[in-house]
Amino acid sequence: MITVILSVIIAVSAISAIYAYHIKNIVLFSWLKPLTSILILALAISVHAGHPTAYSQRIIASLVFAIIGDIYLIEYKYLLKGIIAFSIAHFGFSYAFIGLYGFYSDWRLLLVLFVFFMSYYLFLRKNLRDFKWAIGI
Repeated sequence: MITVILSVIIAVSAISAIYAYHIKNIVLFSWLKPLTSILILALAISVHAGHPTAYSQRIIASLVFAIIGDIYLIEYKYLLKGIIAFSIAHFGFSYAFIGLYGFYSDWRLLLVLFVFFMSYYLFLRKNLRDFKWAIGI
């Protein structure tokens, strides 16, 4: 039951955050965006409490770093710290998913993805200013 209640609250919070952003109420958006992430973390913790696994622990740890990234990205001056926090979160999510199913590599797919992302990075690079190295990593 708690899962359903939290899911509804998360949906309402997320929709409210999107609406606040749309009407340019940055103060409200700045509160609702991290709140939504914290609620998602609460949902993950409640599921973990019922069925603790290494996978859920990794997801929870990664969500913590994603929340830190959300909070840092509220203000532009903390962009680099937000990028670092999100990078840690994404590595954590990858580690959790690999731990669940293992790692299968198709070098052709990896090559296509590498070419795509390098092309995208080179396209964006001229506008990245001081963050070229952080985005490139």
